[in-house]
Parts: sequence; structure tokens; C-alpha cells
Amino acid sequence: MPHGPDDRRLHHIGVDPAAYQRLNASLGLLRDKGPRIVGTFYSRLFERYPGVRSMFPTDMASQQNKLLGSLVMVVEHLRDPEHVTATLQELGRKHEGYGALPEHYPIVCSLLLESMAAELGTAWNDQLESEWSQALTLVSQIMIDACRPPGGSTSAKTRS
Repeated sequence: MPHGPDDRRLHHIGVDPAAYQRLNASLGLLRDKGPRIVGTFYSRLFERYPGVRSMFPTDMASQQNKLLGSLVMVVEHLRDPEHVTATLQELGRKHEGYGALPEHYPIVCSLLLESMAAELGTAWNDQLESEWSQALTLVSQIMIDACRPPGGSTSAKTRS
């Protein structure tokens, strides 16, 4: 099976075994403080960007679990890029159906990093932030690309 550009980008994450180990080790922290991290994330998202609130359910418990599960899944499967890519592409298409636009992704990445830093305290450092930033940026790009027609720009169906 030929690998597309998304597969190559995910292989790049796994090239540095030390970075993979640090991201994998951060999963313990993420699992321990995950509910607080995603709670902080959504609080900040809705406070700063109230217009996106309507894209989410009233009861956020399930949504918070899904976000935490997705973060864990990405790191756990960095060494299985085909699985992660297919899953993220499907997730990207679902998000497009909910009204997510490409410009939302950098906001989400930034607020996730900010929330991780706030909740992980001294366990968070510049190196871990950089590695999570790289991973989240790649994840976002795969999700965005899944909504683009081949050789084209992002679908306009949610904008019309």
C-alpha cells in the first residue's frame, strides 16, 4: 500500500526515539490530570470564542472524554502511522460536518498547550511543549487535509 504525505509526516514524529519517549511518558500525566486539562481547555475555548459553543453538546462530559481519548490515541499510535492517519482523517471529516473550519485548528492547538501547561505545572517544560505542539500541528493538518478535495482547497460546504 503506498504511503501518502500524511503517513510520511507521522513517521517523522517517531524518528526521534527520545521525543517519542517523552511524549509517551507524558501520557501518565495526561491520564492523571486529563479531566482537569480538558475542562480547562473547554472553559478557555468557550470564554474566548463563545461563537463555537453551539458546535458542542450541552453536556460536555462525553466530549471531554472523547478529546482526552483522542490525545492518548495519537501518542499511543505514533509508531503505527497508518492507523493514526486513517482515524484522524475520519475525525477531520466528522469535525467538518460539525462546522469546524481550518482556522479553528490553530486555536484548539494553542489552547490545548496552554491548558496542559496550566494543569501540569512544573512537569511541563519547553521541550515537552515543543513536542506536543509539533504533534498537535501534524494532527490538525491531517484532519484539515482530509476535508480537501485532491489538489484543491478546503471544502466550502460548511461555509455556504
